[in-house]
Amino acid sequence: MKDGIKSVIVLTVICVTVSLLVALTNSFTAPVIKSNKDAAATESLKQVLENAADFEKLEKPLSAPETVQEIYRETGGLGYAVTVAVTTSYSSSPMLYTVGISSEGKITGIVITSYTESKDFGKDTYPKSYIGLDSALNGAELVSGVTYSSTAFKKGIEDVFATLIDMGLIGEGEKSDEQKLKELFDKVLPGANNQSGTAVLKALELDGGSKFKNVFEAANGAGYILVTTDNKVITVNPFGAVAGYDIDGNPIDLENALKNDAAGAVPNNSKEKEQADVKALKKLTGEKAMFTPAQGLNTVSTVTNAFIIQADGETLYGFVSRPIGYNNGSMEIYGVITEDGKIKDIKVSEIILYSQYYEDYELDESGYYESLTGKTADTLTDEDTLINGATISGNAVNGAIKDMFKAFEAITKGGKE
Repeated sequence: MKDGIKSVIVLTVICVTVSLLVALTNSFTAPVIKSNKDAAATESLKQVLENAADFEKLEKPLSAPETVQEIYRETGGLGYAVTVAVTTSYSSSPMLYTVGISSEGKITGIVITSYTESKDFGKDTYPKSYIGLDSALNGAELVSGVTYSSTAFKKGIEDVFATLIDMGLIGEGEKSDEQKLKELFDKVLPGANNQSGTAVLKALELDGGSKFKNVFEAANGAGYILVTTDNKVITVNPFGAVAGYDIDGNPIDLENALKNDAAGAVPNNSKEKEQADVKALKKLTGEKAMFTPAQGLNTVSTVTNAFIIQADGETLYGFVSRPIGYNNGSMEIYGVITEDGKIKDIKVSEIILYSQYYEDYELDESGYYESLTGKTADTLTDEDTLINGATISGNAVNGAIKDMFKAFEAITKGGKE
């Protein structure tokens, strides 16, 4: 018994001694570790602000985007250094970089501190193309073939400027009319956007009598964008619905004559593809189903055709959506929705366009479609359409189905959004 008590006492003394030694060691090493981390962080700050003396950390506003991590002010008045973390469609790990902004509001340097993307957009060269630009980012271009990573990178830069401007630390740069128009295209015809939010358009040639200085067609058939000589922006969806905006993106009322000119200047996409789309949808509804094209649909989305269907005494609604998928390729998604707003069937043509890129890509397509049957606008989740190893394709399917539900609601409410 006494030996047992002695053993317990000895073990207790040993544990206490070890704990004290660990605490003592930490008391010496913790400041060193912190100092090393601070030095590493300060080093990236000094790289983006040449001749910087020292930095003080500023409190980040609650309204700041999640991409903005930490904000530092250079104590000598040279400007600011901001650490950024952005995610892309290629990798689950964030891209980390530090941006230097002068007190005059111009980029002085960018250092990438972590880059795990499988496709390199030129991490040693691309950031340098931003140096000298102000918040207008006039001249900042995306990298062809690596648009998702370069778009995420650019978005992080935009968030840095927006945060510093909101804090009243720098002034706002002036955007050119050409730049305003280009950015507006990404907003007014969302169905034409790829998964990084950039409109994929192709310019159309104009005849000599055209009243428009530019006409662009969505690469996936989701509509058209027309620009007048006084920089009004007009959209025409695949069903002929017209909307107008000023150069700052504000909706404007258009004269009927201008509406008619815009609608008449472009072909009706839904009519052009009607026969082929009906043939594809009949594979989901039966060959005897009767199709009536939906009239006056004014939604602006990836839906390029819509039908009211009579099949076996049941009223159904058929939709064709053409979202932009991987590598800016257009996908074709066919969907049938029941009268009570449930998915009856979904089929994706070429659900993944570049399977060689996804080494671990596996998908039980029949099981994938069956899992979507019965889903409604309220019960569909992002996880329902997720495809492991093919995130971009999965996101495209998700957006397409949501657009179908919006079109369904518009049709059943008399064509109104």
